[in-house]
Amino acid sequence: REQNIEKGRELLLRELKRFGLALAEIDSEVFASVLKRYNYQDDQEDDFFAALGYGGLSTVSVGRRIYEGVVKLREKEMTLADVEVIKGEASKSEAGITVKGVDNLLVHFSRCCKPLPGDEIVGYVTRGRGISIHREDCSNIRAAAPERLLEVQWGSSENQIFPVELVINAWDRKGLLQEIMNVLGELKANILSINGSGLKDGSAQVHLTVEVHSLEHLSKISDKLKTVKSIMEVSRQTRA
Repeated sequence: REQNIEKGRELLLRELKRFGLALAEIDSEVFASVLKRYNYQDDQEDDFFAALGYGGLSTVSVGRRIYEGVVKLREKEMTLADVEVIKGEASKSEAGITVKGVDNLLVHFSRCCKPLPGDEIVGYVTRGRGISIHREDCSNIRAAAPERLLEVQWGSSENQIFPVELVINAWDRKGLLQEIMNVLGELKANILSINGSGLKDGSAQVHLTVEVHSLEHLSKISDKLKTVKSIMEVSRQTRA
């Protein structure tokens, strides 16, 4: 499944390049509407990309629909001057970012690299939805037009929570999932989802999504999980 997800993403990236687009340029509302068109929910991105990867969906058709959605937003394209006046109440999940020394601009966090407070970040001026915040090492942002990038920094992020996907590789044994959940409970990391599967060689892979406050909080969780018996590796899952 993971191979299909990556393959699907690569195929879509290649198709979008034919239209002169990068994933970083795709407004989240456009992407959400395309997901809905193919009967996927916002939280089913991986299933969507997997379907592209194994051929269940046509990359050409999906690319065309995304392009058409982007074209409809061209008239809303913003200049940097426009951005300076789009001030207002940022939602709780979007607060904590400073752009050029001004707080509470309309910002949202990218889905591809899922930045956390503590990550080095950069802002991207989208078409129609303010500033998209990416990690500096995000592969999607490397392909973006330099004139659309802005210097941004983390402001106050107290009481904010961010979903993070983790992958744990371990030797399978009885009670492994319970011990993982116990560690997360000790570190006050709310579990959004968790599932594991045993492999033929006796190992196991656990996929989980947890809520964290910052990169430091995530590091504490990862370090603690690595002390659990039979766990070999804990990695943060992003698409950067």
